[in-house]
Amino acid sequence: MTLIAYFLDLGVAISDLLVTVEGSGPWPYMPSIGCADPRVLELPFHPTRLVRKIGKLTVGGQTTPFMIAGTVNHVQAYLETAESLALGKLKPESSRVPLDRNSLGSVLDHAARFAMSRGQTDVSVIGLRGNMTATLAPLRRKLPYFGDVMLAGSGAPEIERFLEGRAREYEIAFAADTKEMKLFRVMHYVPMQLLNSDRQVQSATLSEGVGGFCEVLYNYRGRLQPDEMDWLRILGDLDEPLGTGVRVRALWWHCYKESNLIVVSAPNENLQIIAGESELLPVERLRVDCFGPYTARAMKLPPNPRDLLPRLVRSRFRSFSLSVPGDRRPLLSTMASRGTGFFRVMWSAQGISITLNAKEFTDVVAAAEQGRRL
Repeated sequence: MTLIAYFLDLGVAISDLLVTVEGSGPWPYMPSIGCADPRVLELPFHPTRLVRKIGKLTVGGQTTPFMIAGTVNHVQAYLETAESLALGKLKPESSRVPLDRNSLGSVLDHAARFAMSRGQTDVSVIGLRGNMTATLAPLRRKLPYFGDVMLAGSGAPEIERFLEGRAREYEIAFAADTKEMKLFRVMHYVPMQLLNSDRQVQSATLSEGVGGFCEVLYNYRGRLQPDEMDWLRILGDLDEPLGTGVRVRALWWHCYKESNLIVVSAPNENLQIIAGESELLPVERLRVDCFGPYTARAMKLPPNPRDLLPRLVRSRFRSFSLSVPGDRRPLLSTMASRGTGFFRVMWSAQGISITLNAKEFTDVVAAAEQGRRL
């Protein structure tokens, strides 16, 4: 079970990491929630691993990355078939449209024919090659604000409901947004909402076998490339009574090394920060995981968190989502470049020092008291 989504008009894509199978079994550590609680453990499936939902195919001498979703054994068989067709090791099934081994779309379509003949049809693909968008069985919707969107995987209905619920609201509230601003809202807000959904008592994402963490990709010169802008994401609540401070509940940061996604996470925190003051998140509270692509056979050991701290605090962009206790909807959901925004982050050998900027905090408290959202 999985989720992949591509916003065609914006050129940005989002996918989760969870790979599940039916039946009971152990749940691995997940960056979004840490170790699973009993409510999650009671679901009728369990993860086998967390992976990047990325495949690669060399067609006509050009290697093309694409997002892929579906049942594990169906996906593996499909990838092997597509590779064999592209290399000429497998004869295509008879078709009115002959196989063109130099065409990504043709190879994917003929691999799908094999999948259908085997009854292995739970496979979806979204990929780019130049001006062509190669797809297999995605759900396609035209939504206000977001534009043309392709969705695939078991999480597609849930993310469709999420986007539909905000499309009109965004269209009115952010009518003046440029394409660039829309792009950044999708790159920031949707991942934060997916992370937060994992953490709810009745998780709409994990209950569908979707989540764990998510990554953002974008259309770079006709290819899907991972977003390597070093996002630092912080999730928290306004402390009670209002005006006393903030409780940081979770922190995430990621980077890439070769084809691997490295995630630093602290998903279960209760760090109280008073306006204008700093608190330390000890390095011992930070967990580092390394996730490879779907086709990876062996995983590399993750780096030591201390080695990543200097890079973490220099992250180019920060995402902050804050809520009033008892209200799942964020009061504040914003992006900031390094050195600005709601929090300031520094590092030392002991860990990460987080400062709550007083002026920005005062503005948020005023909005909370008036029932407004920022």
